[in-house]
Amino acid sequence: MADVAAVLLDLDGTLITTADAMRVGGLAAFRQTWPELDHERAAAAGERFRRDPQAWFGRYAAGDVDFVTMRRERLGEVVRWLGLEWDPARYESFEAAYEPAFTGALRVFDDVLPGVERWRAAGLPVGILTNSSRTYTRAKLEASGLASVFEVVVTTDDLGIGKPDPRVFRHACGELGSRPEHTAYVGDELAADAMGSRDAGLVSHWLLRSGEVPDGAPVPDDVRLVTSLDEVLAGAGEQTGAADLGTRRGDR
Repeated sequence: MADVAAVLLDLDGTLITTADAMRVGGLAAFRQTWPELDHERAAAAGERFRRDPQAWFGRYAAGDVDFVTMRRERLGEVVRWLGLEWDPARYESFEAAYEPAFTGALRVFDDVLPGVERWRAAGLPVGILTNSSRTYTRAKLEASGLASVFEVVVTTDDLGIGKPDPRVFRHACGELGSRPEHTAYVGDELAADAMGSRDAGLVSHWLLRSGEVPDGAPVPDDVRLVTSLDEVLAGAGEQTGAADLGTRRGDR
């Protein structure tokens, strides 16, 4: 492994329990906004909203639509799937019910803070690169108690595009003051995280907390599979900090 001088992390599913929180938020918001739904249908609607079968979140990450449009269209698809009439005016009511339930259900994975402490003790700056919006990311970090933990937080709002575009990885490395080839990246999604970071030249880690590779998913070359952040640079200090960065934040 190349000398590593910085660590860059995905947020959702890597540091915090976003999928579970989305299920909680979706259930609460569908029940409150459409009270005619029973628990089972509201839960199914929340799960469909999370899965996003029309890939509206991907369109947002590609810069094709803004965040509010993405969320509204995503909701409209689920409402029509339920066989209900879609009234866009209900979007704000849905979000008002969704956000407190969602943020209240967020939890930080147990290996996050020990990992950050270990990397920082080895002299490595640690940052976040997420495909979410700046406002939504701030809310998630505040709700999970991580708002002051990371030196750098890069969102889709920074460049108007998200992962897997290599430009956002390189931009985040620049914000950390490191070169891509000397930056370890960790994320839980194959295309956006593992392959995206590898293709941008970072030291790529694919985080599979379940320990199981999804059926049919290829294991990319030059990507290290890990099941915990404990496995990322486990010997921090042995292969870290030796690179001549040249672009440290204080040098610019």
